[in-house]
Amino acid sequence: MSAVCSDCAKPLAVNPRRKGTRCVACAARHRQSNLSAGERAAIAARCSAAWNVPGYRERVAASASEGQRRRMSDPVELAKVQANCRRAQSMRTGQSAESRRKISRATTEQYLGWCPVAYRPLYRSLVKSNKLRAAEAREAVFESMRVDLRRLEREHRRATCSGAILAAQALAVQITALRGILESKSGEN
Repeated sequence: MSAVCSDCAKPLAVNPRRKGTRCVACAARHRQSNLSAGERAAIAARCSAAWNVPGYRERVAASASEGQRRRMSDPVELAKVQANCRRAQSMRTGQSAESRRKISRATTEQYLGWCPVAYRPLYRSLVKSNKLRAAEAREAVFESMRVDLRRLEREHRRATCSGAILAAQALAVQITALRGILESKSGEN
């Protein structure tokens, strides 16, 4: 009978060097839970200091790519990786490009439904490039919307005063939409 993890009941692979009764994920979680806040901070400081040493990132990347090269040179390991790729591809079989696009749109709408389409690139860049947390990026998007609303209101006043009726009407539609979004956001808080 094979061993199982004492925390999550996941089957454990046979390993003569294993000393404990936990899987890798549960063992790591258990080690982290036993650390004090000071120990966690010290570990984080050591790790971040190591990444700031000149050349360290390059050595880690070279070591990882060399390990991957060695791993892929083993025919058995290569066959496992290829089988996993084929299995992942077979899961997508039967899905047309259009259905994958539809799934992608639905997922985007599920997570970013609060954000108008015009502001989604800004939100994505804030989260990915600027590495802001989602809540901070969301607040930055709303602030950008407030700035745009003030700009549109100024343009609307100018267009109304100058007699550009069509431009004023188009701006009024945009202003109404932005106000609706911002008011619904303030209603959530």
